[in-house]
Amino acid sequence: MDNQMISDLCSKLSRTYLSRPIPPRLKRDPSEFHRKVVDYIGSGISGMKRFESPEVKKYALKVLDNDGFREEMVKVSQEYGSTKTDPEKQIMALLRWFKGQLFTWVNKLPCEFCKEEDTSLIGVEDPNSSESSGDCSRVEVYQCPKCNKTSRFPRFNNPVRVLQARRGRCGEYTTGFIALVRSLGFDVRLVNDFEDHVWAEVYFPGLKRWLHADPSEGILDEPLTYAVGWGKQPVMVMGTSARFGASDVTIRYTPDFVKLTIPRRRQKGLQGRLVYNSIHTTNAILAQPPSAAALAQLQREENEELAGYIIKPRETGFHAGRQSGSTEWRKARGELGSISIDIKDFQTTKVFDSTANPTLLKDLAFNGNARFQETSALLTPCVSDQAGSIFLKAPIDISHGFRLGFKFQVSAGDGADGLAVVFQAQGPSALGKGKFSLKHHSTPQVAVD
Repeated sequence: MDNQMISDLCSKLSRTYLSRPIPPRLKRDPSEFHRKVVDYIGSGISGMKRFESPEVKKYALKVLDNDGFREEMVKVSQEYGSTKTDPEKQIMALLRWFKGQLFTWVNKLPCEFCKEEDTSLIGVEDPNSSESSGDCSRVEVYQCPKCNKTSRFPRFNNPVRVLQARRGRCGEYTTGFIALVRSLGFDVRLVNDFEDHVWAEVYFPGLKRWLHADPSEGILDEPLTYAVGWGKQPVMVMGTSARFGASDVTIRYTPDFVKLTIPRRRQKGLQGRLVYNSIHTTNAILAQPPSAAALAQLQREENEELAGYIIKPRETGFHAGRQSGSTEWRKARGELGSISIDIKDFQTTKVFDSTANPTLLKDLAFNGNARFQETSALLTPCVSDQAGSIFLKAPIDISHGFRLGFKFQVSAGDGADGLAVVFQAQGPSALGKGKFSLKHHSTPQVAVD
């Protein structure tokens, strides 16, 4: 791609604010959307400066001094070998440990007195003095139906307080994750889709790319998750960094950006120019910015990457629906997605759907080296001498026939010698022998290799 082509495409990308559809939540007042974006650019960059604090970095490193994180590092290194760079493996391990062990998602706040989980939100209050010291924006108040007492859920923004509480939703998850990533020396962005979800992007110098990283979902470099998996196309995605300013990264999260930018005359005018100008005047408020030449080079690399997605659209691939949050909450937001494992009896139908059924993982037994990884089931990692099996815990009557459908991928490398769909009566913990035989051979069953 020559310099003139890149320049022309970048110019077009900068003008997409003038033709961008308005997010549904703000359709009634387009100017309010533009004001929100302009305000976010300044407040987002200022907010990211808190992660540069020595106090925050010191506390984050203390949190990272954890055996669970170190064990996850070893697992990821063994799993990916030389197929991923060391920085990628470090962030992947961090995402898995963060989501799987460190933080707890809050649907309803459990009662802090009797531990009852089925509490009710009765209101939102202003923070008290102690909560305010943690840069708390609001406090959710829950009432327990058993002891009738109330518990408070402060929505902290201060990274240290967030890492101390280790609970929350996407806002707290992203704040805690960014603090940990920044303490490891990575450059990181806060990413906002203006539709009530936030995540991060981490810069990898060796790849010369910002990679999508969502701690709520535990996934790395899967930017089409929201549009393809959740079925929720972002129309404006903004990344903000204390060192690099603000960037419109919508293209990274859009399978077909051309369709997104159908010209709409009513959006042209002052508001669009304000957003454009705000992005290009952020250097004055940056914290420890790189040199002008380094910043220009980084912007050029990203612009070329994003322009490439317009010239050659990406394969959408496999992406699951949203994993974080209760099923009722995800369903109400329309983020369940449509990927499912469908086992259909000809007389009755049962659908086991990892995106629509919250008990799916509880209904499955993962044995040996098998486990749930990011958004899919991993039978065995891509290394030698592994054995894994995944079975439903409860038996299913297949005497009247059935239909089974699923997607699978076999990775290149020194991995398993084969796989099979197995029907057996031994129990959900059945696991065959390893080495050079298929893993089901030591159990009585019917198998399709």
